[in-house]
Amino acid sequence: MKSVTIENHLESLTESSVIWERYTRDAKANPNRYFVFYEGKDRQYYDCRIQNFTKNYNAYGVGGKSKVLELVDKFTHEKGYKLKNKLFFIDKDYEKRRLDSDVYMTPKYAVESFYVSQTAIERILKIHYGINEDDQEFSIVLDCFNKRYKEFIQHLTNMNLWAICCQLNEVKIDFDLLGLKNNADNIVKIKHEKLELSVKDISFNFLKVCMRKC
Repeated sequence: MKSVTIENHLESLTESSVIWERYTRDAKANPNRYFVFYEGKDRQYYDCRIQNFTKNYNAYGVGGKSKVLELVDKFTHEKGYKLKNKLFFIDKDYEKRRLDSDVYMTPKYAVESFYVSQTAIERILKIHYGINEDDQEFSIVLDCFNKRYKEFIQHLTNMNLWAICCQLNEVKIDFDLLGLKNNADNIVKIKHEKLELSVKDISFNFLKVCMRKC
């Protein structure tokens, strides 16, 4: 049993049952609004884009991909509820195909993948920090980014291979339970001068231990 902490309390507020209760209350008060359900903290990415089309919506951060899909299932099968004016957003993770036609799934692993590219870093340097391509800092930052990115990919190769093998053999893995996405800093710490593993290695044995703890 989990101890009662602020973190655990905040986590409980993102449970699908809690979000459902909030939705039913809000929908009763404003039935003509759009109701948007995000995985985790992805609201920060999607909200500004949705606002280009409408400001008449309520948004809810749901605690993980599986919980968003639980809500989709509930809306689909619960008597008296429909998917009309509902929007759902999840990460692709290791899925080979779209899970549900009523759910938007990122074309890449996760929303964060859109930020992890040289093009994105260049735009951030120019727009947010006012650093031009001719400035010395521009090339220094890009060089650090590209080196750390390469190291990151090398360290995670085993994990990616394991996940792909599970998919190919139809072994269902709940990455929300493993906590690899939300607690990645427990595995790897990225600093500008180097990347450090917080565990001895990211091997198949390490992943087996994670599975046993679930």
